Amino acid sequence: MANRNAFKQRREDFRSFINPKDPKLPAAIIALQPLQIISDDEDSVYLQLHGGSDRYGVYAYSEKAASKHTNYTNDWSGQILLTPGLLFFDEGLTYKDRAEYLNKLKAMKPDDAPTPKW
Repeated sequence: MANRNAFKQRREDFRSFINPKDPKLPAAIIALQPLQIISDDEDSVYLQLHGGSDRYGVYAYSEKAASKHTNYTNDWSGQILLTPGLLFFDEGLTYKDRAEYLNKLKAMKPDDAPTPKW
């Protein structure tokens, strides 16, 4: 896979905005149809899948940065640790609906996929 720096389109402060329609992106990312792809200087990439005040998306961290970001993920209701270094983020997710939300996610899991730790 190409280095994330190969996709940078514009830079603002410590962030780089990658064009989500860049044909050099992996097909799996293009298939998610992200609204924005943002990388930063901490070796992370954020795929915004829905915008606005109820935004949600996925954060992916390099191995170097993952331990710093996965130690506190389940403390805040809006983040769910999918695998080490990969977080699902939902601005609208609260502790009140967290159990129901996780049950819906588990129900969508294909039978042959490993069971998530959450």
